[in-house]
Amino acid sequence: FLLAVSKNVPVNSVKELVDYAKPQAGKLNFASGGSGSVSHLSGALFVKRAELDMMHISYKGDVPAVAAMIAGDVTMYFGNVPVLAPQAKAGNIKLLGVTSDKRLPELPEVPTIAETFPGFRTLTWNGLMAPAGTPTAIVDRIAMEVKKIPADPAYQERMKQLGVQIVADTPDEFRKAISADIDLFADAIRSANLKVQ
Repeated sequence: FLLAVSKNVPVNSVKELVDYAKPQAGKLNFASGGSGSVSHLSGALFVKRAELDMMHISYKGDVPAVAAMIAGDVTMYFGNVPVLAPQAKAGNIKLLGVTSDKRLPELPEVPTIAETFPGFRTLTWNGLMAPAGTPTAIVDRIAMEVKKIPADPAYQERMKQLGVQIVADTPDEFRKAISADIDLFADAIRSANLKVQ
């Protein structure tokens, strides 16, 4: 995800955003594409880690959330690269940070949020799973075949256009990544004051 702000917000970095927002406790807000979405949880986790007091505004999807940010109705928004990068290029918004561990090759000028708040990371991912109890030999064979897909140059180019970093983990590495994300998003859910029903 990218952290973006309205072009009217007088900041150009994550640190400047925090310095701008702290003295305005309760006066600024952040948008999401829906309550409980990754954009909401990313915003809530950022607000918690930066020790800010900002109101969450939930929209029915990314398009109205981004439109509200462009209009200056919301201060900040966490969204997908293909949605926000063109808006930044057009001068409609400002990109302040990326939520991945490393800078994105297609946006090398945009720092990671972790450069300001070490350890800050929120990611979305897609993965292939099998039912519990599937024999290890079958899981390993499927994993071996799936690892071949990222070698396709057309696939690599399409993923780059979407701002997707390709990771072809082993089944064990994928299990560890899921476990780490459970802890991360549990913290984000607590930060957003969401209740599981």
